Amino acid sequence: MGLLRSVRVRLFAAVFVVASLLFATQVVREHYPAFALAQHGTLACDEWAGLHPDLFQHDDGHWYANNQVGASLVAAPLLWLASPLLDRLEAIGKRQAAADGEQPARFDSAYARRAAFMAEVRKRGIHLRLGAAAALTAVGVMAPAAALLALLFHAELLRRGVAAGRAAGLALLFPFVTPLLFRSAVLNHNQLEALLCFAAFVLLRPGSGAALSAARLAAGGACAAGTLLFDYSGAVIAAAFGVAVVVDGVRARDGAGGVAGALRRALPFALGALPPLLLLFLTQWAQFGDPFRPAQHWMPDAHWSVAGYRGFALPTADLLWKNLFDPSYGLFAFAPLLLLALLPSRASAASAPAAASSAPAPLVARGERLFVLLFALAFLLFSAANQFSRLQWNTGFRCLAPLVAPLALLASAPLARWPARRVAWLALPCALHSLVLAMARFTPPTAPSGFAESTVARSWLALLERGPQLPWFTVWRQTQPGGGPPWAPFVAPLVLLGTAALLFALWRAGERHAAASAEVRA
Repeated sequence: MGLLRSVRVRLFAAVFVVASLLFATQVVREHYPAFALAQHGTLACDEWAGLHPDLFQHDDGHWYANNQVGASLVAAPLLWLASPLLDRLEAIGKRQAAADGEQPARFDSAYARRAAFMAEVRKRGIHLRLGAAAALTAVGVMAPAAALLALLFHAELLRRGVAAGRAAGLALLFPFVTPLLFRSAVLNHNQLEALLCFAAFVLLRPGSGAALSAARLAAGGACAAGTLLFDYSGAVIAAAFGVAVVVDGVRARDGAGGVAGALRRALPFALGALPPLLLLFLTQWAQFGDPFRPAQHWMPDAHWSVAGYRGFALPTADLLWKNLFDPSYGLFAFAPLLLLALLPSRASAASAPAAASSAPAPLVARGERLFVLLFALAFLLFSAANQFSRLQWNTGFRCLAPLVAPLALLASAPLARWPARRVAWLALPCALHSLVLAMARFTPPTAPSGFAESTVARSWLALLERGPQLPWFTVWRQTQPGGGPPWAPFVAPLVLLGTAALLFALWRAGERHAAASAEVRA
């Protein structure tokens, strides 16, 4: 029980357990390069050709995924370590496929493409291998990443002077009122990009004018540029933090501002950014023979790739609105509590009248708040120019993931000073909303034409019709005749309630243990 004294340990464990419990067995495009690296040491996905629409054949005859391979690089070592288990499962799967003959087991799904995928992987005998790999990457990569993001958020609240108890509560609330749990259920490059983005924010403190060591600047540069390994939207992140580093250097208050101050900050930042950029160029060269052109340049024409340059055109107002409010993937449709980030910040002590000079400083300084809002605007405009953002209806919230933690920090400013009762009344419905979306994971079989067919509406309807769900268990039931045995509908509610009770008991036990230790030290 000694470990439970630490709030960090309890916070990491709680987020990790819940994220692991809500994992989904979905195999996404990032899995296939990870499979190739783990099994063959290359990025060529030839043996999985035809299993995913985002795999394409290049001029060299090999098949590749049409996205950066950062998430695949992260997942590959885990899959390599699990190779003996995965090989054993594949052998069992091939025996099952041989016993099936020409009639593979039926997968009961409203999604024709998913049903076809399940039939094909069952026919090939790799269904158990792929399902286990999806579980391993969700539990072994995405759940720890979600917990680490929550820890960073907690540390940042403490650094900004939030009381320990309120900081722990807000950090614990953070994953449940944002799409963090929804996005962490499957191997996802946007969520890993979001982790690096917030790490860069924590390291660089853009807009604060704080003095930073060369090591801190280099680490921040590595995180900012590292986002490009996961998605081309990382260009906005790297550029935004790079500009902020230069501006903060020019405006430095330590007597070394101007051009000299800018260079003192920019050089370590650039040196830190160099290794991830070189790795990006290396992976692109290994796949396409060209280090500077990404996969999206080489992929065959798709529905939205013919708009502008490979799917990039001028930002459009309708796509900007959809990215924020569309009930199938909009940021505020998935996380309404983040609207608090738009509330005006309180005046700082420095700008208050002399009589009120003892007033507390705001949680986020004016310069930092300005950076977050300008960064969010730039990222939104980029996403509104990316026509592929329109395809998010079949994945749920995704593209704006890097904005979640910075906006949540702004939203924490009022939450940190409001009475606990008001915070609870506001946050608990939002947490329930996020949990419903993470449990049901409903995405329409075709592009929704109205709210009733959207992810938000159908996820809530699924809760009302079938009760609490576990995504992986829902898929298992879809493979069973009649939806499984009679006790199957009770599994998800009992597991969720049992886990909630256990985590609550462990958290309270840790609090009591920490309080007792504090009394002994006193």
